[in-house]
Amino acid sequence: MNNELGDELLAPLAISKESLLSFLSINFNSNLSARPQSRYQSTKEQIILPVSGMMFRYENAFTKLGYGISTQTLKENIKQAIDSGAEVLLVIDSGGGVVNGITDLCDYVAQNKDKVSAFVKGYAASAAFWLASSCGKIYAERSSRLGSIGVASAIFDAKGFFKNLGINAKEIANTLSPNKRPDLATDEGEAILRVELDAAADIFISAVSKNLKISKEDVVSKFNQGGTITGEQAYKYGFINALGSLDDFIKGVNMDKQAMQTAEAVLPLKAEKSVADITQNSQKASIELDKFKALSEYRTLLSDDEHEAFAKDETVSAQAIKDFILQKQAKAKAPVAFSQVIVGDDLGKEAKKQDVIDAVALMVGNDAPNASNQAYRLANSGSLKAMLAHNSGLGYLNSDSDFMSAMTTSDFPVLLKSSLSRVLEDGFSKAETTYRSLVKEVAHPDFREYTSVQMQDVPANVWDNPLVEGGETRSFSLSESTRGSRVESYGAKFNITRQMLVNDDLGAFVGMVQKFAKSADKFINKCVYDFIQQRGKYANFTLKDGHALFDKTNHKNVIDGAKSALSKEALSSARIAMSRQKDEWGEDISIHPKLLIVPPELVDVATELMVSSATLEANKNSGVKNIYQGAYSIITDPALSEPEAWYLFAKEQICLGYLRQNGGAKPIIELKDKSLVDGLVYEGVLDFVVYAANYQGVLKSKGKA
Repeated sequence: MNNELGDELLAPLAISKESLLSFLSINFNSNLSARPQSRYQSTKEQIILPVSGMMFRYENAFTKLGYGISTQTLKENIKQAIDSGAEVLLVIDSGGGVVNGITDLCDYVAQNKDKVSAFVKGYAASAAFWLASSCGKIYAERSSRLGSIGVASAIFDAKGFFKNLGINAKEIANTLSPNKRPDLATDEGEAILRVELDAAADIFISAVSKNLKISKEDVVSKFNQGGTITGEQAYKYGFINALGSLDDFIKGVNMDKQAMQTAEAVLPLKAEKSVADITQNSQKASIELDKFKALSEYRTLLSDDEHEAFAKDETVSAQAIKDFILQKQAKAKAPVAFSQVIVGDDLGKEAKKQDVIDAVALMVGNDAPNASNQAYRLANSGSLKAMLAHNSGLGYLNSDSDFMSAMTTSDFPVLLKSSLSRVLEDGFSKAETTYRSLVKEVAHPDFREYTSVQMQDVPANVWDNPLVEGGETRSFSLSESTRGSRVESYGAKFNITRQMLVNDDLGAFVGMVQKFAKSADKFINKCVYDFIQQRGKYANFTLKDGHALFDKTNHKNVIDGAKSALSKEALSSARIAMSRQKDEWGEDISIHPKLLIVPPELVDVATELMVSSATLEANKNSGVKNIYQGAYSIITDPALSEPEAWYLFAKEQICLGYLRQNGGAKPIIELKDKSLVDGLVYEGVLDFVVYAANYQGVLKSKGKA
């Protein structure tokens, strides 16, 4: 065995045992004839690259003879294809190889997974499966073997060999590095090597876990703790996208694409007959491809015998397979059990819709607890075309015009609206603002001026005299609690244009919607604090009595002067002033402050007042209890611009009106237009109004004279 190969085999290996033994069985001392790698007919749009034999990092004698492949060269070929604008299909039939270099290749493929797919033709074990899992889509034959996840190292004991030559070799390491030359003939030496292998294996397992969107525990258990599983098992687990024959797959897709391009070139000449002649063979290939997709998609709904029979029958169509499953369901008189697929007018349609909704949520970091593996794949790609293809049945070789048509004429616009609504709601609810602690939401039926109505307090004279027989009772009724208020609309438009479709970056669009949600929350927050401070458009706001919300003379809810600065005495004055408020009958009311609202400049003082167990007053014994400890919740916000002013509020004194049909004071998204020219036009809308029902539960302290 030559030195070049020996060095490789002594390094950590990500290769199945069978593949390693097969490779070692080659007689390297003989004159080896070249064994060229398989070649496939590529197109301008799709470059097909074979991956077979043992995987090495660099080119060597064995890769040049066809007994292996260089991961470095493979990466360069993939990059060249992607840079040319093509997509890449890796045809994998390899048991793996050396660990050195595999992460560099797999990381690059994972970063460009929307451009790289894998077809497992026979074997994708160890390093080869690592590569396959890094691709955006994985296809396989039913009998293919996938897995062998782990790392191993070969130990060659050459002591006897050297002894026969009369050589006594002894290796010595420096004092501080005894593990540099462990004795692998001992248990201790093996343990040292196993630690190194475990570290490499953890990188491998973690990568597969991330690529397939499953836990590391499932990577180990589902793949039989370093064993392999069939392509059919991998499909049932959701680890790969489809099953089928590579020849049929390539033939069907390429013929379909070629006919489409040829037909587009001929149609302007109105040579309908010529187009029919050209596309006749394509139609047959398209039917076969639809059948292939149906068998792959509905595999779990068919028994092994049924699947095999349909696969062999050249006359059967995709629709016939669907009809068969529907009849099978009807005879069973119960839903057919399957995962993420619903049998109906279009099998799996509802599941595909949910995949898109979940994928959009996952793209922005939202929760999607029931998301399928496919939803994670779509989210990872961030590709608008991938979602359109998943929902509409298009292939990655379809033209941009096909995708534009699917985007604007199918149910995709409504589906995307549902996804974006979820993004809006989640982004809005998670925004870090403080106004929600101050407001109560009030539903308005429409955009007309709306006057809130409430039950009057019971007038005191109801209890002046007892009733006598035939006596007249005193009445009380509903009354208007505030002046009229009208919900106002704010909004912004979001477009998915043809250019965005060509660039295929849904992430940027979804990111805009998420930013709109956070911006909407901040805008409401600003409006609420503008209202409290009676500034901006709320500077002239008055209640139904014609006076401003905070009015020292008429509402008695303003304190000022030198003693109004935030302190125990000022809090006491504010609390007493609120307790002395009267209702419209002039009677005392039971209202209790709950919120202490302060600007950032007063947070430290407010915290000391609310947290300290002992009084903070000068010349007072520290053992005197602070009666305001924990009395009020502190709310602060940078929108409060007066550094000395502070407020004392009862709960929910500010009204936040919203349009009832929106289901709350939150932004919504509407589909405004869709066309092949302009693409999709969505409008983010925020309908709300801020006002107050009364003044008795709010008080302002100016904090200065």
